[in-house]
Amino acid sequence: NFFSNMSSLDAYLVLDLPRTCTDADVERAFRKASLLVHPDRYPNDPLAKERFQMLHDAKEVLMDPKARHLLDVELETRQPKTAGVRRSRSSASGGGRGPGTP
Repeated sequence: NFFSNMSSLDAYLVLDLPRTCTDADVERAFRKASLLVHPDRYPNDPLAKERFQMLHDAKEVLMDPKARHLLDVELETRQPKTAGVRRSRSSASGGGRGPGTP
């Protein structure tokens, strides 16, 4: 059950949705993704049932306001603090394109 594994799974990532998604967005993403992994469609794929269940669990969490709030709180605590983080030398000097490259 997704609720017991909520800290190890991000329902937004599973369904490839932004945190601002609506219920209609969740339904649409679930339908689209489930066509790619549904066990009835891929009976010889041993992971199809597990993948479909993960999609279903993600949909259930995002459609339940209380569960979605708990997920949002969990994700907020996981977000790395980016203030004061320095960029790597390659990105700070033009993306590693070499000296003098415009």
